[in-house]
Amino acid sequence: MKASRLRGILFLVVWLVSGSAHAFYTSLEYASEEKGRRERLSFVLPADVDAPTLTLLSPRTLQITIPGIVSLPAHNVHPATTRYLEAMRIEEIPGGKLGLLLTVRLKKPYLHFRGNYTPGVEGKSDARYGLSIETYPDQSASGPTRLLEGRVLPGRDATLVVFSFTGSGWVNGLDDRPEGKGPPKQVGLSSSVDYGARTVRLIWPDASLDPNWRPVKPAGLAERVLPRGLSSRFLAYSFGKLVEMEIGFDKSVAEVHFHRSAEAGTFIIELRPAWSSDRGRNRSGPVVMDGRSDEARVIIQARKEARDRKKPLPLNRLTPVFINRPITVPVQDMNVDEGFFWASAMGAERDFKFGKARAYLDNLIHNFPDTPNREMVDLYRFDLATKMGWKSGWLLHELVATLEKHPNTHRYPELIALKLRLLNDALLFESSIGLMDDPNLPKNDPKVALERGRALMGISLMLPSKPRWREAENHLKRVFSLDPDNGAVSAKAHFQLAKLSSYKACGDQRDVPVTLWGRWRRPCDLDPATAILDSLIPEHLGLIANEPAWLLEMGDLYFKNRRFPQALRSYATLISNFPTFREVPWALLRAAESHRYMGETAEAKRLFERIKVDHPKSEATPWARIFAIQLDTEKPLDERLKTLDTLIERSALTDAVVEAHMTAATLRGEDGRFRETLANLNALLTLTQRSAVVERTNQLKLKYMVEGQNKALKEGRPEYALLLGEAHGGDWRSAPGHDEARLNLVEALMRLGSLDEANRTIDLLEQEPESEVRELGRALAMGTPLGLTSIARSIQGRVTPATARIRLAQAHRLADKSEWEGILMLLENLDSTLLNPEEKLERLRLMAKAESERGRFPQAVIHLEMMLYEQPIGDGRDYYWYATILNEWRGGGRALPVFRRVATEATEQEIQLMSRIRIGDILQLEGDLEGARAAYQEIVALNPDSPWAKIARENAAQLDLVQNMVN
Repeated sequence: MKASRLRGILFLVVWLVSGSAHAFYTSLEYASEEKGRRERLSFVLPADVDAPTLTLLSPRTLQITIPGIVSLPAHNVHPATTRYLEAMRIEEIPGGKLGLLLTVRLKKPYLHFRGNYTPGVEGKSDARYGLSIETYPDQSASGPTRLLEGRVLPGRDATLVVFSFTGSGWVNGLDDRPEGKGPPKQVGLSSSVDYGARTVRLIWPDASLDPNWRPVKPAGLAERVLPRGLSSRFLAYSFGKLVEMEIGFDKSVAEVHFHRSAEAGTFIIELRPAWSSDRGRNRSGPVVMDGRSDEARVIIQARKEARDRKKPLPLNRLTPVFINRPITVPVQDMNVDEGFFWASAMGAERDFKFGKARAYLDNLIHNFPDTPNREMVDLYRFDLATKMGWKSGWLLHELVATLEKHPNTHRYPELIALKLRLLNDALLFESSIGLMDDPNLPKNDPKVALERGRALMGISLMLPSKPRWREAENHLKRVFSLDPDNGAVSAKAHFQLAKLSSYKACGDQRDVPVTLWGRWRRPCDLDPATAILDSLIPEHLGLIANEPAWLLEMGDLYFKNRRFPQALRSYATLISNFPTFREVPWALLRAAESHRYMGETAEAKRLFERIKVDHPKSEATPWARIFAIQLDTEKPLDERLKTLDTLIERSALTDAVVEAHMTAATLRGEDGRFRETLANLNALLTLTQRSAVVERTNQLKLKYMVEGQNKALKEGRPEYALLLGEAHGGDWRSAPGHDEARLNLVEALMRLGSLDEANRTIDLLEQEPESEVRELGRALAMGTPLGLTSIARSIQGRVTPATARIRLAQAHRLADKSEWEGILMLLENLDSTLLNPEEKLERLRLMAKAESERGRFPQAVIHLEMMLYEQPIGDGRDYYWYATILNEWRGGGRALPVFRRVATEATEQEIQLMSRIRIGDILQLEGDLEGARAAYQEIVALNPDSPWAKIARENAAQLDLVQNMVN
């Protein structure tokens, strides 16, 4: 309440600054007319507010609801000197709305009231309202007809168009019957009722319109009411005055009935829809409900009795007023009547104690079950429920029950329109569509056009195969022509158009958390939707600033379209203006996400921490914890994963816990723990079958399976790539969209020698793979080097990294079979840039082996020198091999320096000893016996227990023997 008053004060300050202060502080003016027989109250209003409304609370109590003002001094109104005014009371409108209630106590009952509203022009003139109070004109059942006023009473079973008149009220085409013997006989209805043109045409001869006649507002099944006569300067005949009446009705009207009584001064046209005659019909029995004929007769009888008492009733008395009967019941040692409970309820409402007010009304019904005020009480109870902020479903249930008890209440159009809104709020769009074309809905009401658009939007989301977006858009755009002042309804229509645009582009969004929009949904074009929001005029932005739900939706649309600065403005306004609003934690969360996407990590972390501290029990808090973990890259990975696993174990499977599963899997995947990632995601799939979750989980599984396969294949681990395919757990080998994974599988199978299975997998590819993969698989399946000859030549220059690795793996298998020619066919012209460093060395090693085994030592030496270029000696095996090939090709002189380097620099002692054996042998052949002996002795000194030491001793002994023989 305090917040609403504060907003009202702020709104007042803005208005005062704009220069309309005099409209807020208008005064009540009094005037006496017609020699005191009529009294008039008038005041000025702001140009853009609605007209005041009149409510007759009792025969002597009139209440005027005046919107848009905060003060109404009445210095020149002195009730003691007036004819009709006894007292006045001015108070605020309950519910925090800007405006006043003027309650007038009258000196006489059953007075006649006529309000006159003159709209103003924004920026040029203010509006003015005048209220005339007078006694009802004297009525006579004979003489010339004078039409006094008219009123339309819509209802479920029929619409009554009621006219009050003086005189005979005779109408051409109707043959009157005496009172008490039924309604007038309907003669010549073909000339009075045109069902084709949906029009009732009545001619009142010798008649005129009262000078105070006001146009009759259409409602229900009556679409227009047009009186034309001499006084209106439309028609005149030589034989005298007349009035022609034309009433247009809805196409659903099946019957038109007339009820007239000169003694009651009342003429009623009953427009009965087709369904009213069938509502009470069963298959074998007669009709038990016949429109509203009984009600029309009751109205005529009541008005006749009032005239007989010399207290003629105006047509506003057709609306129920509270009747306080002289009946009391004992309550807590006191006798109270119905008025006590009614007044107590109204007092509680003024104090904003709506629940207490409903309790008083419940007590009224309990103590007076036969009360004639039942309709007023039930409608009042429903109004209090709306002020209590009941949920849409509860209000809808209460409204349906009220309409069942009072199907023909004077508020029927208003309540039907409210029912349409509640159905939309409750997402019952099928029922909304059924009610959308009800002819009883208010005519040309922008709120009804808005709800029709909402209903069509909802049904389009429910039936995407048959969308009705264009119809919905037309209804929403019609709001602007029906609400030219760009009020709250136009603002809502703008919002609905933005949402409609987003629905057309992205489909139904309700099952996807806004925080996961970019991760759970494919990108869609939201630019048209946000463009509509960008076009909001300042007046609409001012209305949005007072509606937290609108602010949240506005921010969400900007957020989904990655317009993060605009989203932040909406969220910041919501958080600052409505800090106690239930959605504030979510607004904080999305604001933090906006900062995160904008690269403002520090601010995002601060807001995540604020959510955890200020709203620990909110459903947004788990999201804040998860997103904070995603951003907190300074912490060790295992600590972050432990926090996520704890959250998963202790919580039910909400959207936040699903995101925790996804985050844990992503962190493990980014750390290279691909098997753990796939295991996490498979565990999530066993917990839910939600389409959005399953779709995103399968996308992550494919992503990390492919990443793991690629890494494994590049690192020379094809068996791990196969293992990841098994860890995936799904039937992905034949699933669409998995060609990259299938190609990885083909490579791994070929590198491991499973050629038949690899070729079967190639046949499952959706798109034609690289031709060399298919051709290479077929060639390798032949199993002989001869089978490689033609294919090896045909695919030169068209090799990919995958086929290069496959060739290298096949070359390894051929080396085990000593098929050296096949190795050279596979590797000789292979582009080494397609291989990683280790694979490049392995290729050269295999080619050197093949060349050396074929006795082509020069080629072998070239491959070895390329392999050893800028390579450290390491264990010395490759260098020892290189020295051995040199020795066989070029002799010991070229090999000796290499053997010496290996003997001194190799890290493996056995290679050192073997190198010294070769050094000794070479020196012995060259005649350097001392040098050879020294090499053999170094071997014994290095490792006297090794086999090479034994050989060295034997060689040294042979050298001694030879030297002794020479000497």
